[in-house]
Formats: sequence, structure tokens, C-alpha cells
Amino acid sequence: MGQKKISEFFEKLLLAGMGAKKVSEEKIKEIVDELVKKGEILKEERQSYFDKLYTKAESIRKEFDDRISELIRDLLEKMEVPTKNDVEILKRRIEELEKKVAEQAESNASKETQN
Repeated sequence: MGQKKISEFFEKLLLAGMGAKKVSEEKIKEIVDELVKKGEILKEERQSYFDKLYTKAESIRKEFDDRISELIRDLLEKMEVPTKNDVEILKRRIEELEKKVAEQAESNASKETQN
């Protein structure tokens, strides 16, 4: 899978998760309103019942998000995609090597002018 396709996949996954949260909140409101209409809960209990259901839904969503994150990490590891930390380490290493090369070039130039 190309880098662009991977980033598009993760973007869609993120947007789906954000949309799912909004949908779940709206769906819970619908469910609670329906229960009030049917007389299964009192109007006064509407907010506390919504809060209870919403908290449970958020807990389930968080577990789902955590599991998806774990699966993505595993997938990226199997694909041997470097982490941000890996890239930072390589950047520092390149900077160190560039500095050494520049120092060596300076040293060589100085030796040549002395000869």
C-alpha cells in the first residue's frame, strides 16, 4: 500500500471515529426520548439516563479506539514504518555526521594551505 493510500486510510478512519461519536450522541438522545414517550422512564430522569448511557457508550468507544490504535501500531510495526522517534534519531545522526564531514573538510583545507 502506497504512503498516500495509507495516510488516506488513517484520515478516513479518524473521521469515521469522530462521526461515530456524534452519531452515538444523537442516537442515545433518540433512544432516551423514545423511552420517555413510551413511559419507560420519567421526563425528570431523561438527563441522568442519557448521561448513564452516554458514559457507557464513551467507555465502549474508548475501548474500541484503544484497540484500533493497538492494531494500527502493530500493522505499522509489521510494515516496518519508522516512528517519529526513529526519524528524530536519524535526523540527529545525520546532523552529527554532517558536522564531522564539515570539520574534516576544514581540517583538510587547512592542511592543503599549509603545504
